Amino acid sequence: MQMTVKQVAAMLDVDYLMASNLIRFLEKRGDVKVVGKRPSLSGKGKPSKLYELPESVTIDFRAPIRKAG
Repeated sequence: MQMTVKQVAAMLDVDYLMASNLIRFLEKRGDVKVVGKRPSLSGKGKPSKLYELPESVTIDFRAPIRKAG
């Protein structure tokens, strides 16, 4: 599914910073990819990144973070 950080924050009922850090973590693991940009609804400001998110993610705290690329 494709979502912005703001949409993820609203869906998980967390603040923007926490959602942004979660997306950044998942992006480093290779679970999330940037697929485009979405312009703001007002037409002002820079566009939001659009991420391709999996429907579910499992985090194993015993395993090291794998490097993307």
